[in-house]
Amino acid sequence: MVKFIGIKVHYDHRPLMPYLKYSKPASDAEYKEYLKLHKKGVGGEGFHECMNFMLRDDERVKLYLPPTALPVSDGKLEDEFVIFWFTYKADEELSAHIIGVHGGVRFERADREGVIRNDIKHLAAQSKWFFHATAEECLTTLILPPVPFRLKDRRHTPALEKWGNGLRYLEKRHAENIVSDALEGARQKLAQRPSRSEYEVTKREIDVLDRLVERYSLSAVAKASGTNKASKGHVFPLPDKELGELGERVVFERELSYAKSIGVGLDSVEWTSKSAPASPFDIKTVRKTKNGLKEHFIEVKSSRANGLGDSVYISSGQVEFFEDAGESGNFTFVRFDSDLKVKAIDELSLAEVREKFILTPIKYRLVAKMS
Repeated sequence: MVKFIGIKVHYDHRPLMPYLKYSKPASDAEYKEYLKLHKKGVGGEGFHECMNFMLRDDERVKLYLPPTALPVSDGKLEDEFVIFWFTYKADEELSAHIIGVHGGVRFERADREGVIRNDIKHLAAQSKWFFHATAEECLTTLILPPVPFRLKDRRHTPALEKWGNGLRYLEKRHAENIVSDALEGARQKLAQRPSRSEYEVTKREIDVLDRLVERYSLSAVAKASGTNKASKGHVFPLPDKELGELGERVVFERELSYAKSIGVGLDSVEWTSKSAPASPFDIKTVRKTKNGLKEHFIEVKSSRANGLGDSVYISSGQVEFFEDAGESGNFTFVRFDSDLKVKAIDELSLAEVREKFILTPIKYRLVAKMS
């Protein structure tokens, strides 16, 4: 049985790009700043929820839930849950909005005790980070722009004078309305020709919302958003995610070695796609030039193919990003053999990609030019 629930959460007030909110653990200073907000009556003690949208390909997303929001009293934790996250009405930065959704949620244990996280660094002077449930990565997204709500409208929640403590159970019609409004907002954002990174993030959000429509038979949304099987018939096969991560790891470790060789701190190399999967590049690094150190961006393309560029896809957002980046960015093609050993690594600028390949639209499939 599927249950739809709403949970209130403190807005991630940190100065991050909107699509990076709730994805990075809080520093000691950020944690202390959060506790100051708690004194004003907004939120609870602890900033655990800032990691609820830390996405990693092919890994379930770890969720922290406030103690009063755990549905343990029902005794039906074997059910599947869909969680919508609402900000507090008293939140000074983003009052009364729906900021994200997790689908395919399963609880890890049948009590209020959480599971200690081993995938992040814990704060030195505070409690350790932990989680209570996990969600499917492909059913998890922030809602950008967030959807405003009013308790008395009954559109996104049952009729409530006050939310009170803890979670609120929602009906299917509320889920349909939330997803429908989120889809409308995302499509309007695409129509406004957003920046390259916002474009990629918004496209992923729409994909996730469409999956929620199909998974939970949100029929009203399907009708409103135009989702149907016929419209989804023309889809290119997706790359192997496991292979993609392996290629990124190879290049990331290569960049760490390079940074060390030129006497630069290893923190100058960032595996960006780990915390922001929709980023138009995978790795941010540095290059030593005659004019000093400069930022450099790398998009990794991994394949088991023999030929350079075979089975490789480049998004329009990536093309736009690397056009702007110029010499400060490149595509790195990592080819593996059948035993997943590296056969070759080739670095090409966008200009060199265009010299060697025809970019076929939709996802720009690379097709070798005739010699």
